Amino acid sequence: MRYYITLVIILVSQFTILGQNSSFKSFVSPLNEIEVNVKALDEVKIQNSETNEIEIHVFNQSEQHYDVITKEFESFLKIDFKASSLSRNVFRKYITKRVNRASVLIKIPENKSLTIVGENVDVISENYKGDLNIFIEKGYVNLNEVKRSLNLKLFQGNVYFSSKKSNFNIKTNRGKIKCNDSLKTSPYLKKNRSLKKQIKVSSIRANIFVNEL
Repeated sequence: MRYYITLVIILVSQFTILGQNSSFKSFVSPLNEIEVNVKALDEVKIQNSETNEIEIHVFNQSEQHYDVITKEFESFLKIDFKASSLSRNVFRKYITKRVNRASVLIKIPENKSLTIVGENVDVISENYKGDLNIFIEKGYVNLNEVKRSLNLKLFQGNVYFSSKKSNFNIKTNRGKIKCNDSLKTSPYLKKNRSLKKQIKVSSIRANIFVNEL
């Protein structure tokens, strides 16, 4: 019986290793503005770092391997992801059908300004304590509670977040806006000069669901 249990554990471990490639990088940067290009990925998850380090975990279930490329400019840090070389037709197939099956978990110290640039990608933030700028074409966006200012632009998708003590400027041309389960007319504007927190969302076809705390 012990032999069979050991064999099963070995087989499961081998399957996990073979079925998923992963990359990891951690470092410290004095720069307070960070730009992350996630055009090659399907999902990005943002968490608050418990240290002063930036941590990047890439999880990949396809045949590709992703290297984490970082470059510091004068005023901002840029993070990119480079896929291992495949044949041109296979790579195009992955991009077209969105089957990269690759995601990234980014842990960032609070109070940094984070910009996410992508195409067809889901963005999930676990209450990140810093300014968020998100520019994507379409995807599922769940920011949980927005702790600082937000600037979000997307063509199509569903957006969910909550926020308190905020100025709102939310616009969607062909989608709907709901605030605390109440349907709002686009643009939904709410301004208070005493509040510094700015929430701006702009879209053509996205549905936007806001929980005002």
